[in-house]
Amino acid sequence: MKYSLSSYILTIHFKDQKMRSIFGEKVSVGGQGSFLESFSFSGSDNMYQVQGDSMGSYVHNKNLDRTGQCSITINQVSDLNKIFLTFLNSCLVSDVTPNEGLTDESVTITLSDANSKLVVTCNDCYLKGRPTLSLGGTATTRTWTFECGEIIEEMA
Repeated sequence: MKYSLSSYILTIHFKDQKMRSIFGEKVSVGGQGSFLESFSFSGSDNMYQVQGDSMGSYVHNKNLDRTGQCSITINQVSDLNKIFLTFLNSCLVSDVTPNEGLTDESVTITLSDANSKLVVTCNDCYLKGRPTLSLGGTATTRTWTFECGEIIEEMA
C-alpha cells in the first residue's frame, strides 16, 4: 500500500534515549495538504501457499509471518532527512563505540489519517541503510527503507 503524506500523518517513535534527547519521543510529518512525500509498506510473504505432490494431493499452508518493509520517500531538502541521517550515523557509531551510540536501534512507525485514526503500525523497525543521493538541477527524493518485525494494518 502507498499513501501520500499530504493527507496522512507519519510518526516515528524513538526507543533510544539518545535519539529522544535530540528529537523528542517522536517526530511527525505530513497532514498539511502540500507534502509531496509518501509512505509505503509491504509484507514479506503470501498468507497461503499450496504444496502438492506427484500423486495429486495437496495441502494449503498458512503463513502467519507479519514481517515486511516500509519505505518513506521524501524530498532531499526535507528536514526529515536530517533526522534520518542523525539516526543512521548514531546506529553506525554504535558498532564502533558502543558507549557513544544507541542502546536501541529500532523504531516504531505509525501512519494515521487526518482524524488521528490509526491506519498502519510498523513495530520493531530497523533502518536498512543509506539511500541513494542524486544531485542535479532540481531537487529529487530519497527513499528511506526499514525492515519491520511486525506490520499491522488496521481495518478501515
